[in-house]
Amino acid sequence: MNDLLIRLLGGVIGTFGFECFFEVKLNRIPASMLGGIVGTFVYLVCIRGGMHEFVANTIAAFLITLYSETVARILHSPVPTFQIPGLIVLVPGRTLYYTMSNLISGNFAAGGQFAVTTLQVGAGIADGIICGTVLFGLIELVVKKANSAIHAKQEKRRCRKIK
Repeated sequence: MNDLLIRLLGGVIGTFGFECFFEVKLNRIPASMLGGIVGTFVYLVCIRGGMHEFVANTIAAFLITLYSETVARILHSPVPTFQIPGLIVLVPGRTLYYTMSNLISGNFAAGGQFAVTTLQVGAGIADGIICGTVLFGLIELVVKKANSAIHAKQEKRRCRKIK
């Protein structure tokens, strides 16, 4: 439990750091930070549940992307304002460091194992982003079509009343 809180706090600090780096407007910081908190929490719960790094990162990136797309529409801001700070907590810095450290030290077997893990995490993040973006686009398309069909019916009724 204590470890979970420390890692969650680390995720919040990391998210805030990248919000400052990308100069996120002050009124957008809480929404952006919530994305980082959600992403970190989902990732940690998945890992604690015994999921593989790839799956945990895919699920977390997927939810961060859906959250970012939704909040961006509500607050009329670009999606990366919320997505990048939220996703940065998933970036495999530790495994990348160990990959490079082992390769430089000449320990190619361990370096290769860490490299595979790093690539799996990166692929998981990419998969989550792609799936989230595609799903949100499909939902948006269905909603637009439904709204246009409703609008067309209302227009027909209005035209009949005029005659």
